[in-house]
Amino acid sequence: MVARADAACALRAMKLVVRLLGALTSTSFAVLTCRLWAEPQVQDVWEFCHWIGQTTLGAFVGVGGCYAELQGSMNSISTHFRKFAMNRIGLSIFYFWLGCYVMGGEIVGKGAWKTMAHVTGIVAWVTAASDVFVSCCADRLSDEEEEEELSPSRKDGEESAPAHPVTLGRAGSPAGAKAASRATAPPAPIEEPDLELPAGGWATSGNKAFGSC
Repeated sequence: MVARADAACALRAMKLVVRLLGALTSTSFAVLTCRLWAEPQVQDVWEFCHWIGQTTLGAFVGVGGCYAELQGSMNSISTHFRKFAMNRIGLSIFYFWLGCYVMGGEIVGKGAWKTMAHVTGIVAWVTAASDVFVSCCADRLSDEEEEEELSPSRKDGEESAPAHPVTLGRAGSPAGAKAASRATAPPAPIEEPDLELPAGGWATSGNKAFGSC
C-alpha cells in the first residue's frame, strides 16, 4: 500500500514537471520570436508584412502553449482519462513541431540566441516524449470527490421519481378514528320510488293532475 502511494506521488510530480517544462518551452519560443521585433524588416512592404505576421504568430503560439498547459492541469481534464489523453497527445505533437521550428531560420539568431533556440528545441522534444508517456496516467478522484460528482445525479433521480404520499392517521387520534369509521361504515341504503296505484286509478284526462282521482 505504501509503495503504491509513493508511485502515485512520483507520477504526479512527474506530470507537474512535464507541465512546467511545456510552459517554459512555450515562453521561450515567444521570447525568441518577439526578439525579432528589435530587427524590423523594412526593405519593402512585402518583407514588412511577413515580419509582422511571423512575430505575431510566435507570440500567439507561446501564449497558446501556456494556456493549454494551464487547462490540462484543471481538475475537469486531469481526472478524466479521454480528455487528459487528448490534451497530452495534442501537446506532444505541438512540442515536436515547436522543437523542429526553432532549430533553424530567422528565429535562431546568432550567439546566445542561437544557443537558446537549440536548447528550447531539445527541451521541446523531451517534453513531447514525456507527454506521450503520461497521456494514459490521468489523476484518480478521491472518494469524497466521487461522492460529490455522484450526488447531483442522485438528486435528479430522486426528483424525477414519482411520489405516492399516503396519509395515515394515528390510532386514537380524531383523524385516525374518522378514517377508520369511513372504512368500516356500511353503504347508505338506496330509497326505492313509491309505485303504488292511488285510489281511483291513474288520471287519464288532460285537465287532472297526474295521480289524482
